[in-house]
Amino acid sequence: IILQHPGNLADVPKDTILLIWGYDARASFDSQILPFSRSGYEFFVCPGVSDWSRILPEFDVAVTNIHNFIRDGIKHGAIGMINTDWEDDGEALKAVKWHADAWAAECAWNASATPIEDFDRRVGAVLFGERGDDFGQAVGLLAQTHRLPAMKGMFNTRFWEKDFVPNAGPAAIQATASNLLAIVRPALGHLETCLRQAKCNQHVLEVFLFGARRMEFIGQRMLDGLQAAQLYEQARQRPADVSKLAEVERLIRKTRDAYERMGRQFAALWLSESKPYALDWTLGRYTNAVNECEALLRKLETARLAGAAGQPLPAADELGLAAPKPLFRRVRPVENAPEALAPELPWADLSATHRMGLVVRDGEVDRFDLPLEIELALLADLAAKPVRAFLIGTNEAPREILAQLDRLDSAGKTRLILLLPGPLPHGTEAPVHVYLGLTQAPAPLAGAV
Repeated sequence: IILQHPGNLADVPKDTILLIWGYDARASFDSQILPFSRSGYEFFVCPGVSDWSRILPEFDVAVTNIHNFIRDGIKHGAIGMINTDWEDDGEALKAVKWHADAWAAECAWNASATPIEDFDRRVGAVLFGERGDDFGQAVGLLAQTHRLPAMKGMFNTRFWEKDFVPNAGPAAIQATASNLLAIVRPALGHLETCLRQAKCNQHVLEVFLFGARRMEFIGQRMLDGLQAAQLYEQARQRPADVSKLAEVERLIRKTRDAYERMGRQFAALWLSESKPYALDWTLGRYTNAVNECEALLRKLETARLAGAAGQPLPAADELGLAAPKPLFRRVRPVENAPEALAPELPWADLSATHRMGLVVRDGEVDRFDLPLEIELALLADLAAKPVRAFLIGTNEAPREILAQLDRLDSAGKTRLILLLPGPLPHGTEAPVHVYLGLTQAPAPLAGAV
């Protein structure tokens, strides 16, 4: 019976063996084990290798979990240990568990008396026949990657993030990638040295190398994507010079080729351990990543041909080399003009005591039925009275639009809310007259709620 907590064992035969599981890196498992120890049943402790859904196991967590769970299990009368693993997402390769499995055997046989430093110094010689301690050093380095803030625990989902497209500022990307590569590349060196010296179980090292190279690819992909975006922006600023686009293309092809190569490597490693079942799940992810790079290359080719013909290059986010610009609300005007807007126009509501002009600049994208919110500092008397707004144009009569005033919690602050109807093409302006201090509320417009 596999349990985390004992629960009601009244109907369980006394010759049943209970299995207690727990996978965290806690300092003591006494509180979890004692209820089982006092129950009168024989029991095993079941730690885990922390490989689930990860590029490589979370070695630090596995080492602490296995050591402490076995130590406390022995103290309270456990009759054995079962080391567990879970391949949750179809990407786990079996050989990555060898370090944790060997450590679990060490702890079970020696009552968790062996320091991990001693174990790591000799585990490579035991498993592979290496002359030094390169395997243990590699594991020690790779354990650090899970704690890097931007690596999100080194889950496989982190590998599939689309961070070739920059999602942070250049300094942040360079720092994140450099911190990762500074750990992973020395680890790769240790693993390659161990593989050259190995007399047996080379497949295990090949799987560890594959996981470490996936980590390395994350860092390099971030740097290559940042460089591609910067080069493309330089090409946009010099429309006559599209030579930088060739380097952008090279970086995209490099990323595409890496996905293609790693997909083949994963398939070979998987089939050396397992049956073909479920292999297509992961291979489909690699294929999708290759196809996304191919689509980006086609867009770049179209842009390059347009640039060679003298046409402007599209924005990087339109092409797919930059993240879409974030949406945000601007509620304060970007500038205040002292002169009145179109003062020659007759007042559309003669009961108003004040008229204010607004100019709305659309920016880089087309809009439709654009809502606006503007914070104003109005006298309390004006803020309490109705408001009307009219869209004004050079060759047409003013057109009334939806408008209202909302009181804000901040003293002396009011929010004017408008809706500019219909299309507003990018790069255009919409002038508006706002009438304040009305003696009575106007009739509701169509569409008002």
